[in-house]
Amino acid sequence: MEKTNRLGFYLALFLTVFIPFREIISYFSVGAIKFLPDILIWSYASILVIKNRFRLHLQTYDFAFFSFIVFGFISTLINSTSLLAFGLQVRSIGTMYLFFYVLRCVNFEKKHYDIISKCLMAVVTVLILFAIVEFIGDKTVLFPDDWSESIIYASNFVRTYSMMNNPNTFAFFCFTVMLFVYYNNRMNQKIIHYVFYAAVILMILLSASRSTVIALGMFYIFILLKAIREKEFKGFVKMLSVVLASAILLICLNQIKAVVWNSNEGGMAIVDRFEEVQSDEIIDKSNTDGRLFMIKKGLQIFADHPVFGTGFGTYGSAGSRMVTPELYKEYDLAPNLYADNEYIKVIVETGILGVLMYAIFILSLFKSCFKDSYKMMAFIAFVFIGMFYNIFEIQSACLVVYIIFACIDKAVAEENKNVTVSKKNL
Repeated sequence: MEKTNRLGFYLALFLTVFIPFREIISYFSVGAIKFLPDILIWSYASILVIKNRFRLHLQTYDFAFFSFIVFGFISTLINSTSLLAFGLQVRSIGTMYLFFYVLRCVNFEKKHYDIISKCLMAVVTVLILFAIVEFIGDKTVLFPDDWSESIIYASNFVRTYSMMNNPNTFAFFCFTVMLFVYYNNRMNQKIIHYVFYAAVILMILLSASRSTVIALGMFYIFILLKAIREKEFKGFVKMLSVVLASAILLICLNQIKAVVWNSNEGGMAIVDRFEEVQSDEIIDKSNTDGRLFMIKKGLQIFADHPVFGTGFGTYGSAGSRMVTPELYKEYDLAPNLYADNEYIKVIVETGILGVLMYAIFILSLFKSCFKDSYKMMAFIAFVFIGMFYNIFEIQSACLVVYIIFACIDKAVAEENKNVTVSKKNL
């Protein structure tokens, strides 16, 4: 394996370990360590570009993404907003996208994907063990006091955060890892894989992340349709058994927790979370300072800045959380606002022209995924989750999804080649 490719493999391996534990590492060290992935990715990308003599081999979606960044800069200049906020926003969405480019430039073999898959399984297993202790101990054992004290709502306190300090991020990371492990081992599923899937689904239920549960349902529809098309239902039945096992484990853990705390409460956070969606109290709260509020307020701001938007890092994004935009005073918005919606953020910050460029990027990426059903499933789940989070800013989510986007084609090609060779030998 060539030195540059080997270095790229070690980088990918390091990120699969560091990024999921980044919150807990920074908690016990310094906050600046969160920027370590940025330093490593940008440094390696520079080495790669120089080695390739600045031949970039860009795809249509790369040009669209770069155009979107350029337009964000133009919008920032037109609105005279913070260049620092622009830079922070570019960093938040650009670093992992650069990692995606790097993955497409290096030449990994199937064995390297297998190692990454096993590494991700090990990482998630550690997160799961911590989450189980967190759940049974009701955030009093191992879980940092500062984290538990920062949880305002009781409905969130019962959700599982693990070492990622966010139930939604934890759930979606586990889900994307399950996708990658399932795809990478689709021709050779073992008992250990099904045990892993059951544990991941259990964590998704404990996190009570509604959006990830829906994405999980979409995944099951996908494998059902694939089973119908191939007229092979054995794998689908096994995956249904995994759900049953997860449900049984969830009931058992709830009973264990009740015994430990001598409590008669048998409610489950995931059930409560779905039931509360229809409650007037939750709807009012969402309209006051939740996701519905963000959408309505965003459309109001968009109506005032329809063409160029308000500029990068100005509405509920990573940049705006670090540099409070001046327009927040005009629209009476809280300083620490977060959009929790990738698309309303783009609409407000870049206007109609920016949305067009963003749409070209998404559609061209969609086209590149269209030829592979596994990639397509990952893409659909990723885009769907964007309705609930600023998905391109979440490094742990982008990490695994970009690995799927970049690696599946190569893995499938190698796998098909091996099958062809085997048939010829027969």
